[in-house]
Amino acid sequence: MPGPSVKILFSMPCASGGVGNACAGILSGATSDGYRTVLHVPRMDIRVARDVAVRAVLPPYTARLGYARLRRWIDPVLNHQFLRSVGPEDVAHIWPAAPLDVYDKLIARGVTIIGESVNTLMDFAKDILDAEYDAIGLPPSHGITADRIRNQYERYSRCTAIYSPSQGTESAFAGTAFQARSLPTSYGTYVPQVRPKRTQRPADAPVRVLFGGSPNVRKGIHKVLEIWPSLPRNIELRLLGSVEASIAERYADVLNLPNVSHGGFTADLPAEYRNADLALLPSLEEGDPLMTYEVCAAGLPMIASPMGAGRIGSDTGCISLLSTGTTDELRERINTLAFDSDQRQAIADRAWDAVQDYDWSRVAERRYRQMEVLTKRSFRQDAQKWSTPRAAAKTA
Repeated sequence: MPGPSVKILFSMPCASGGVGNACAGILSGATSDGYRTVLHVPRMDIRVARDVAVRAVLPPYTARLGYARLRRWIDPVLNHQFLRSVGPEDVAHIWPAAPLDVYDKLIARGVTIIGESVNTLMDFAKDILDAEYDAIGLPPSHGITADRIRNQYERYSRCTAIYSPSQGTESAFAGTAFQARSLPTSYGTYVPQVRPKRTQRPADAPVRVLFGGSPNVRKGIHKVLEIWPSLPRNIELRLLGSVEASIAERYADVLNLPNVSHGGFTADLPAEYRNADLALLPSLEEGDPLMTYEVCAAGLPMIASPMGAGRIGSDTGCISLLSTGTTDELRERINTLAFDSDQRQAIADRAWDAVQDYDWSRVAERRYRQMEVLTKRSFRQDAQKWSTPRAAAKTA
């Protein structure tokens, strides 16, 4: 492959949910934009276009074996292959969980290393979550330890720059040694060319509010369940995934109300978006939540905290933003929008317009231009040869 390129190390199987989806989306967008890039990963569990360069150690069918039992053998192979592939003019884009010695070997060669702040700094997040668990009288279950915090600081200290995908992650860097290394960016989604149609439901159907993300304290589910009995019965709360154990126990009576439904773990999120009237994400701590972009691309209005609204919310104002985060404000906002379809439609229209600039192709191009400014090198191939028709249309 001629010229310098971006070599990506993703140290977990790249799955279709969460951070793996973000990594694959950026990679796909960069490839369609004509950038030279290669992903090194233990196993690729998400489909990408055929021209996207992926170097996976394990074939997809090994997914049934699990990764934890194979990790001690696979990780050294992955890291060795990645290090062999990185040339002195390349950029190493390293996602969380890579060992420190990988960074050190790259530094010894003078390679530019860019990290990825998928969430806020762990010590920043720990303070927020500890205070919230204490306020509601539950033991913390966020899993952030002093060792994990120390390791994150060690990794970031070895990076030339760090992608900061939201205003929240930037705020966490403020006043730290990493503030000057922060590269403001975002995540995104695959934006359809035609706005998705909503499911036509009966006129007397309850207003369905879809809670975004995993129902846990970090995402603010306790605040929603606290107020839900006081809301009208013709507003339905729709939950996906598994409710945090301590929250499920405390709010068992609320979770069993007739106007609370559980979708479990589903691969058909587009159907959930089509069937909802309003999305909700009152997160206490986030990076740049992918669901916010997916909701906007579904043409669905959303109520969110500043953390839950992410970069698209702070930069475009297309989300109904909670200012105080109190349960009174949350109750009032849900009540207002549930019974004002015109206001919901106006928010949905703004979200659909705003998300056009957050297709993975546009997100990737902004990120890779930042790399080129940082390194004073070009990672671009012949755009006419490598760009897809969609990417070319979006960058025109």
